[in-house]
Amino acid sequence: MRYRREDIFERDDWTCQCCGAYVGLPGKQAQIAHKIPNTIAMRRKYGSDVVNDEENVMLVCSLDCNNRVQIGNNPVLCEAVVEMVKLSVGGKQTLEEEVAYRCNRIGT
Repeated sequence: MRYRREDIFERDDWTCQCCGAYVGLPGKQAQIAHKIPNTIAMRRKYGSDVVNDEENVMLVCSLDCNNRVQIGNNPVLCEAVVEMVKLSVGGKQTLEEEVAYRCNRIGT
């Protein structure tokens, strides 16, 4: 689902999801970071719908934090984001149910 920047800022409580800094103060710069980078190669590989989905973005406070959240070189993490996007679109499971399922699957 396409997102609005303001919705992501509200969802993330105006807090950097990388370092925890509050960015709702004057002089702080809130940014949107893509976990799977918004590049031509990643859009071809995973699709624009996945790359631009709200499950693939988060609020960060700086370019340094933005660089830290990118997972484009880790196919396992990228596939996890793709699965979360599919779940959010399908609405079949909550995040907690998905985490429990994955943890139980890893333990067996």
